[in-house]
Amino acid sequence: DDQDGKPIWHPFLNPSVARLMCWHQLTPNLQGETALNDLVNDIFLHPETSREHFHKFDTGRELKRLDDFTESPPGEPPNGWKTGSVMLKLP
Repeated sequence: DDQDGKPIWHPFLNPSVARLMCWHQLTPNLQGETALNDLVNDIFLHPETSREHFHKFDTGRELKRLDDFTESPPGEPPNGWKTGSVMLKLP
């Protein structure tokens, strides 16, 4: 658990789904041999992966869970969050 009392794999329900979704989001070429090898070795064969964790798995639901999580910043700084806009001049 992290300092908020949430499991390290939050916002996902378990570590197996969290690893799979990280692989899906962070692997640049999902079609390559390396990606498939990584999927098998880093997800399927990981000692904490459990087949039961994928029961009724739905990619769309997990992506929504990730989207919902990123809409609000995690944690709370001592003086609260401040939002604003910045104008950048580009050449």
